[in-house]
Amino acid sequence: MNAEIKAKIKEHALKENPNEACGFVSVNYLGEVTVLPCENLAHNKKGRFSISPQKNLEAEKAGHIVAFYHSHAGEFLDEASNKFSREDLETAYEACLPAILYVHPHDAWHYHRPATYKPADLLGRPFVWGVWDCYSLVKDYYKLIKGVVLGDHFPADDASIHSNFGYETLHTKERFHEVPLEDIQKDDVILLRLKSE
Repeated sequence: MNAEIKAKIKEHALKENPNEACGFVSVNYLGEVTVLPCENLAHNKKGRFSISPQKNLEAEKAGHIVAFYHSHAGEFLDEASNKFSREDLETAYEACLPAILYVHPHDAWHYHRPATYKPADLLGRPFVWGVWDCYSLVKDYYKLIKGVVLGDHFPADDASIHSNFGYETLHTKERFHEVPLEDIQKDDVILLRLKSE
């Protein structure tokens, strides 16, 4: 999830306020990101969201769906509601898709990747900052090949592909440890910095 995706979701959420906004985020194999705003078909649009199956198909045609999104708006004013609802988490689990939540009153973001989500193929992915970048490739490799789940980490909004993502701190957060070069094995991760010694 990068700053450009978040800006488009936030714009949609503010436009739909006080109703919940909803939609999909897709990426194709040319690296083009599509944020597809959808009409909220729920009866109670202020507290729920529902997306047409046709919009799901439209998002799939745009590329690999990497998440669905929705917003919490006016009635979610207390800090305890600044999170996914149980229904949101169940929807992500059943849809086998990660969920992005924007909470309008708090200007807060949340991301949830359910255990049922199967990442896109590793080979042939373009580099997409904050979506299919170096860390997501490692994370998805470990899930698909080793059955190991790593945490979700995204670049800061003011970061760019030319800035430091912070892999040096992520490796300790995710319980990796350094090994001597002579002990390196298959499935180990090599950190390197371009244009450095």
